[in-house]
Amino acid sequence: GAFSSTAVTWVFSSRSKENESLSRQYGAGIIIACTVMLGRVLIVSGLYNVEVFKWLFIPCCLMILSGAVVALILHKNSAKQNIPTAIQLGNPLDISNALLFGAQYVAITLFVYYANLFLGTKGLAITGIISGLADVDAINISMSKLALTQIKPSIAAMVILLALLSNTFFKLGQSYFKGSTELRRKVLIGLLPSIIIALLSIGVIYFKTST
Repeated sequence: GAFSSTAVTWVFSSRSKENESLSRQYGAGIIIACTVMLGRVLIVSGLYNVEVFKWLFIPCCLMILSGAVVALILHKNSAKQNIPTAIQLGNPLDISNALLFGAQYVAITLFVYYANLFLGTKGLAITGIISGLADVDAINISMSKLALTQIKPSIAAMVILLALLSNTFFKLGQSYFKGSTELRRKVLIGLLPSIIIALLSIGVIYFKTST
């Protein structure tokens, strides 16, 4: 999660179909990775713009708390499961899966580049949503730096939260198409509170900014 929670989601979702008895553990792993990613967002924003960090602090902390609680519950429940002794580890050199993820990432990155090129600052919200599909760090850094001179820190925080929302929905899609039925349910339960918190936070920030 400190490097790429999206990659963790992709890999663990695939593994959940190879070992369905471990779906709950893989789901907990995905939620933990997403929770760590939120901590990374706070650290990066704090390094580039303290004012943006202040706007993101409460929403991100609430999302971290909700993710940690769900992951802990899943972990405790997993201890009660009777996991089979023989666990299929799958293919460690699953090149096709790795290439598919890489192609997906490159396609989204190109999409983000051209969105920024043609939309510029006028399409900050759209750019944030598109950027979140591939990566949150890039839009986090861009918005935090932009808020130093050109836009309000609150606007930057809203765009970053939109990117987080987009990224979360993207990972839900990954778990749905790549994962087992149980993993889908666990990931949805784990990420739904973050979605609600992010939406409410965007609304609150928008209200405070416009009044």
